Amino acid sequence: MVIGLDLDDTITRHPAFFACIATALRAAGHRVVVITHRADPSDARRTLETLGVPHDGLHCQSRADRDRHGLAWKALVCRELGVDVMFEDCPETVRHIGPGTVCFVPFDPDWHRLEARSTGD
Repeated sequence: MVIGLDLDDTITRHPAFFACIATALRAAGHRVVVITHRADPSDARRTLETLGVPHDGLHCQSRADRDRHGLAWKALVCRELGVDVMFEDCPETVRHIGPGTVCFVPFDPDWHRLEARSTGD
């Protein structure tokens, strides 16, 4: 299997869990890729090293990709890489990911309150 991990607010929410799961999945022969909206690969790589999260690939969204695809960019990467399972905190991003990828969204008790604030409710 190919497992996709978002970095900010997913891996960073519980680094020990994702370090453990990434290590175990890779030891079992699966590929673990990190797909992030961070534009700076060096910064993302340093964060992953600091958090101890091993991976088989890092995919950062360039400014051009952000302008061209927005939140749909991760869905394109998932299809391109054949990601079977994706861990992603942003429901708006998950909506773009097709049925070929199972998505797990970390629960954020503030998400609905943040959404209500942003819509004026």
